[in-house]
Amino acid sequence: MNNVMAKDLQKLFIGRGYNPVIGTIYQQQEYWLSWYRGEVDGFHNINKKNVEGTLIALEKPSLQMAKKVSEDITSLMFNENVSLMVSGNDNAQDVLDNVLDRNNFYDEMPNFIELTVGPYGTGVAVEYLADNKTNINYLFGDRTVIIDYDNTTPKAVAVIQEFQKDKRKYHHIMYHTFNDGKYRVTHEMFASKNAQGLGNPASLLAIFSEQELKKMKHTKKVDNVNIVEYYVEYETDTPHFQVFKLGISNNYDVRSPMGISSYANSTGTFENIDEKYYSSRMDSINSRKKLFIDEKAAKLHKTKDASGNIVFKKYFDQDETQYQVLKDMTGDGSQKSIEAYTPIYDSAQHDMAIQMELNYLSSKVGLGSNYYSFENGAVGYQNEMNVIASNSDTFRNRQKNLNKLKIVLVNMMKSIMYLENEIGNFNGNLDELEYDVAFDDDIMTDDATVVAQYRKDADDGVITYERYLMKAYGVTEEEAQEITNEAVGVNVAKINALSNAVTSGIMSMKEAQKILNDNVLSEEELEVSYIITLVEKGIPLTDTQLALYNQTVE
Repeated sequence: MNNVMAKDLQKLFIGRGYNPVIGTIYQQQEYWLSWYRGEVDGFHNINKKNVEGTLIALEKPSLQMAKKVSEDITSLMFNENVSLMVSGNDNAQDVLDNVLDRNNFYDEMPNFIELTVGPYGTGVAVEYLADNKTNINYLFGDRTVIIDYDNTTPKAVAVIQEFQKDKRKYHHIMYHTFNDGKYRVTHEMFASKNAQGLGNPASLLAIFSEQELKKMKHTKKVDNVNIVEYYVEYETDTPHFQVFKLGISNNYDVRSPMGISSYANSTGTFENIDEKYYSSRMDSINSRKKLFIDEKAAKLHKTKDASGNIVFKKYFDQDETQYQVLKDMTGDGSQKSIEAYTPIYDSAQHDMAIQMELNYLSSKVGLGSNYYSFENGAVGYQNEMNVIASNSDTFRNRQKNLNKLKIVLVNMMKSIMYLENEIGNFNGNLDELEYDVAFDDDIMTDDATVVAQYRKDADDGVITYERYLMKAYGVTEEEAQEITNEAVGVNVAKINALSNAVTSGIMSMKEAQKILNDNVLSEEELEVSYIITLVEKGIPLTDTQLALYNQTVE
């Protein structure tokens, strides 16, 4: 949204009795969008002088961390395992699922969240009826103005739809308001040939039929003047629009109810990362092997072929970039027409510098420190299993954002069920319905305290070591069994069975040891092993056992 449009909209909304905070948030969105694309004017596209003083255009490569951060925050919040649920009526879930499937909800929602947490900071989902069907539309901060709010909670929004028709640029403005249990969508149209501003009032016939306008037309008298408005209105406890923002404050304009990008305060770190990445790339390019050739050697040389014919040959391929031609290389009498230059490139320092910036970045965007890794020229994850401890900063920030998202999704479900009830697809009682969202918690792992307790329980024999391994490392039961067998070289299941038999009194400890021994130890060695076990458990020894034990210790 350009400055002219922002000023025109502010003037319009104030004239309609609203008090929007425009500020500079829309200019910031354009800046955040440029980082999301990985192409920032004045940083990635620059002009520099070469050794001859000529300006040349340079394009710095980008690690695209703004895009990466947006994807990762989205993945922590929403994926294919998330479920929207409605109960209280046997038919309600099917009605909801049909609407979600028809609107490709589980494909569209991740895109909606990513663009909201990334370049735009604010997203709006709108549910509406068209052709007797419930539809969901997703809009973003660049086409949204919050016109009424309570502290930072939006109460009404204006959505701007832009389109071209008959060589004119139209701006369709929809006011979504909710007051005293009544949700209203008011329509206005403006058009102009100027692409910058809002334009002048125009007819809504550009998008609506006369029949549709007749249904929406309402007239009221203000100061003896008839005012015509076009709107639809519902009596409902839930508005048919939801505003989504991250659980972070807008420090660009503390008065504004608009949200900010997850990386709004990290663009300086993006610059550092891409600058170091560019430096690494240039050092890699400059350290490539080069062959310096004397100018005379690079020229065409007259010679004879096998038939004695005179031919001209060039001994170096001028299209090969590793060759560099220099004048008078043999002028010092060395007679060397070619010189190899083979510098050593060490990427370790560059990689370490980029890693430090990534650590700082992940902390600033709410992913916790050390979330990313940089190896072999690519960005990965420190934790390849991508599981998160429940006492980490990543977990806490995720929960803040999920609280915001859940409110949006629950109100979306309420709106859908209301509209489905309006068109007769749902005939149940809306007041009896209950809504919930099941987020994917498989990415969360228990904290170190719980894992340590599992280890202690395994040591004490309360649970098997396989159970501990499964909990601590996320492996299957079969994998845990293989790990344990490799570690101790025996069948752990056999040990557990014998241990249970001894505990229940079915067999003695000595009998269990004989079975487990499997003829590996002699009778005397087995007896010593048995006595040592008794000592470790604090069981009194007989005189014979004590004598044998003392003999063994000595």
